[in-house]
Amino acid sequence: MIYFTGDIHGDPSRIINAYESGKIVDNDIVIILGDAGFNYYHNHKWGFKKDEKVKQKVKALPITILCVRGNHEKRPSHISTYKEVEAFNGIAYWEEQFSNLYFLKDGFQYELGGRKFLILGGAYSVDKWFRLENGWNWFIDEQLSEEEREEIWNKLHNSKEPLDIILSHTCPLKYEPYDKFLPTINQSLVDKSMERWLNKIEDTFNYNYWLFGHYHDDRKITDNVYMLYNSFLSLEELTS
Repeated sequence: MIYFTGDIHGDPSRIINAYESGKIVDNDIVIILGDAGFNYYHNHKWGFKKDEKVKQKVKALPITILCVRGNHEKRPSHISTYKEVEAFNGIAYWEEQFSNLYFLKDGFQYELGGRKFLILGGAYSVDKWFRLENGWNWFIDEQLSEEEREEIWNKLHNSKEPLDIILSHTCPLKYEPYDKFLPTINQSLVDKSMERWLNKIEDTFNYNYWLFGHYHDDRKITDNVYMLYNSFLSLEELTS
């Protein structure tokens, strides 16, 4: 089985509990829709051993975990222990020490369970200044750059294949959950460029389903658009 879930921010207890309760079983695949938090403390003054402890916990599970990149984690392409490997009919980032854990590449499509998945990771951190003021990690390349967006757009535009399932961290602007916005954040200062670009993707290309995390809630937005956080949505449930 293939399951989707939202941000875990370095706390895999939700996945561990799902396995121990029998909801997830051996050889299942769990896809985290960003902010997995496996690479948050890398090179931080507190040390990357915090990251290793989290990875060790999920390494003990006989399942495979795939991650969309969020905005609370360092890009695996900037971490020397990751290498690019062929996986799921695409190229993913992988560490030999944690062989059941993969980070999926932005703009790439993968094949799993007879379906194709387009990955569009990254987002703007509304807690950016709070993190910087407190000496916590913030990553300057948390969002897709303009060059990356243009490259992905051109690739999609030139492809004759229809899109099946889109997995992103944030969502198209039209689907933003305004009621989840933090009242302490001035929204006029929030960079919405990713969300506007995703809007353009959503308006231009046909797709079957779109799943995203980031907003810490579980909602069915439309018949084919889902926001996920604590819940586990199976591919079978999604497509039935």
